[in-house]
Amino acid sequence: MLEKEFSKAWKYYFENYKKLTVIPIILVLIMVSSLGYSKITTGEFFQKDVSVKGGYTATITLNQEINLQELTQQLGNPEIRLVKDTLRINIQGYEILSEQELVSTEIITLFQEIYGITLTNDDVSIGFQSAAIAKTFFEQATKALLLAFLLMGGVVFYYFRKPAPSISIILSTFLDVICILGAMNILGIQVSTASIGALLMIVGYSTDSDILLSTNILKRKDKPLSERMLRAFKTELTVDMAAFVVFATMFLLSNVVMIKEIALILLFGILFDLINTWFGTAALQRILVVEKK
Repeated sequence: MLEKEFSKAWKYYFENYKKLTVIPIILVLIMVSSLGYSKITTGEFFQKDVSVKGGYTATITLNQEINLQELTQQLGNPEIRLVKDTLRINIQGYEILSEQELVSTEIITLFQEIYGITLTNDDVSIGFQSAAIAKTFFEQATKALLLAFLLMGGVVFYYFRKPAPSISIILSTFLDVICILGAMNILGIQVSTASIGALLMIVGYSTDSDILLSTNILKRKDKPLSERMLRAFKTELTVDMAAFVVFATMFLLSNVVMIKEIALILLFGILFDLINTWFGTAALQRILVVEKK
């Protein structure tokens, strides 16, 4: 029964692929609107945390829940994150991110005055990221991302020897990145060193899935186009499901903020890549290459 329904769905997809391009178009418009709104309201397309714009971090070891509203006001409205254990049940502490200087003695005093909680110097750890160093890192990471796109495009063009596949694959990967940044804006997630690393990983992941599809559309001629694409889809779906389980486990079980950010972005990447590849890249290649023959 399930196989029959899947066959009907695949037949509809294959025959109506031009109509279905509206799905990635709407998705991209929503995410671009999110980036545009952020640019208008804040002056930046996306928000950065202290690791890429500079500032202070304070990690507080405390295994009880507190009302953070007053603490946030007292510290000048910084971002405060709750840190929990692996199973997301017990509170292990709090992480404060601020552009203003954070001093451990002031934090200890505030906790004593506001909550009546006694902290020691061992319970509060202060970190600092220079704005100049953070800016340099962000610029270098941006250059690395652009270089990754250029090299990826060159390799794809060398393999297929046609501009259409190269353009479609680069476009699909670029849209994956745009969609991830837009989703982060909507959810209020700031761009950090961890998220930049995850975006570089997504470039490679997205390219793999696009090349798998393009190879079956343009290179292989052993079966009809529908069967070749179905073979590629089943392979990618298997890979995506395995990756999704791994990244979801990372997100749910880890209590390290950096790992959770990477896992969440990779989860977004899998979802957006599936949409942009199969409703966007596949349609573009069929229109520009297959139907012209």
